[in-house]
Amino acid sequence: MALPPMGGKRGKWQIGLVLAVLACLYVFLMRPTVVGLWGDDTIYLTGAKSIATGQGYRMLSEPGMPAIIKYPPLFPALLAPIWLIIPTVPQNLPVFKLFVIGLGLAAILLFYRLIRRFYGCTHTEAAGLCLLLGANYIWLRCVVEVLSEPLFMLLFFGLIYAARRLQDKAAQSKTQPDFKQVATLILLSCAAFYTRTIGAAFIAGMALWLGKRFGKSTAYTYLGSCLLICLPWAWWTLAQPETIAKIDGFYVYPENQTYLNEFFFAVIKSHGLPPILQEAASQFPGATLFSAFSFLIDLPYLPHNPAWMPFSALALMAGLMLYALYRLLKTPHPSVVACCLWFYAPLTFMWYSHGQYPRLMLCVAPFLYMALFKGLRYTAQKLSPVPRIQTMLPLTALAGLIAGNLLVPGILQIPQGNMMANNLRQNLWLDYQGAFSAIERLTQPGDILWSRYNGLYYLYTGRKTVNRNIVPGSETGLDWLSANRYQAFYRVLHTALLRNRVRYILLEPNFNTDVAIEVPEMTTDILIHAMPGSFEPVYNSSDRMIRLYRLRP
Repeated sequence: MALPPMGGKRGKWQIGLVLAVLACLYVFLMRPTVVGLWGDDTIYLTGAKSIATGQGYRMLSEPGMPAIIKYPPLFPALLAPIWLIIPTVPQNLPVFKLFVIGLGLAAILLFYRLIRRFYGCTHTEAAGLCLLLGANYIWLRCVVEVLSEPLFMLLFFGLIYAARRLQDKAAQSKTQPDFKQVATLILLSCAAFYTRTIGAAFIAGMALWLGKRFGKSTAYTYLGSCLLICLPWAWWTLAQPETIAKIDGFYVYPENQTYLNEFFFAVIKSHGLPPILQEAASQFPGATLFSAFSFLIDLPYLPHNPAWMPFSALALMAGLMLYALYRLLKTPHPSVVACCLWFYAPLTFMWYSHGQYPRLMLCVAPFLYMALFKGLRYTAQKLSPVPRIQTMLPLTALAGLIAGNLLVPGILQIPQGNMMANNLRQNLWLDYQGAFSAIERLTQPGDILWSRYNGLYYLYTGRKTVNRNIVPGSETGLDWLSANRYQAFYRVLHTALLRNRVRYILLEPNFNTDVAIEVPEMTTDILIHAMPGSFEPVYNSSDRMIRLYRLRP
């Protein structure tokens, strides 16, 4: 049964105030005309444009317009009507960003209702926890950009809310839920999957919860329905042709493929499984804490050497997960949150992507807040018999967490211009705008660019772009690890680029550090200097941070 909410109906103004403050903060942080420096946002926007213009679901920014199979289509489909109404960039960007902010505020409001109705929080406590979530630095980074995290969080909260309501109704009526009652769970679970593929973890977790709560029949009905709805997308992605772009034996790093293929490509062809597990084990614990508590921004990762340290952490995490599974299976009525997160956490760990763990673990943060606050409230009750002190101690700690989440990342990160588009140096963005104008003036619509931020230039100039992360295939006879040592590598690559209609190369700043990008394996600068006379400089920004070269035969 749900815990009775404390505090009555008075105090509802508090969540209204929190939402108003957060809305103002998000709009202030939003850069209304800046997009494309994440990578994910350009794929969502080009996919939305593809849907809106009736071209299917395709990567319009790349030559050949391959089908988008890595990113499910629900979020782009929601963005598509905006393309129809306002079809030009950057005029439509503020509307896209305000739409995402609206999703984020809706998610926070639903979290408020969830913890008020089912977890017995007062208005003040619930509003404080919502402010803690809304001020989370990782959340701030996502909610002011065109990213799917706010929609995914909204669907996750909706799924938990619907499950708890179904639980209470079944307890009151003392009957098994029928298909109509389970249908809401099916739709929300599948919507989460069609937003981000990792939402499959929620389907598995909800099936386990339904089986434990209501029996195997209900679980099988739910799981079978979800499979019928989700399998078409899985089948369609597998049915698409190979989407790793090839340039005469060179493979463009696979931005657009299934996660299984990406993981295989990264692990088997580049690193091998043990180094990936070692790296993941060293990052995952600290990244999970950072996803919830932004003031732990400098929390060190576990050292890679000696190797026993990350592998010991891996063994400990595996042991904890097995113990948690034992408890879930042994408990007659496990928590729906615990069931979903049990599948979500290990799947995220295996979903290794360098630096992305905080984003992936963001949906765990609200429930870490709940567990921490429950512990603080219990501790306060043990420390003092005075009711006022029992109330004020956890709220004071909560206020400290909110201040830490807001202030510490800002002090450490904002002066460096890192991580968020709103922190992009104004003169640097002016350089980008100058580059956009130069590209439109100097290139033909059919010319192909070679760039780090490929979707960025398509959105602002309409020019298709090949991603600059490129790997020589075995048929070239070139060694990937030592390719920089041989000028032959660059001659072959230069010829391949020309043959595939790549006419211009961009040397750009690294958005996170404001310095020129230098990919260790194969830098554009080395390519240009290795073959003097083959690259004609046609544009330099004011501080030479952005340079455009024309390829000569």
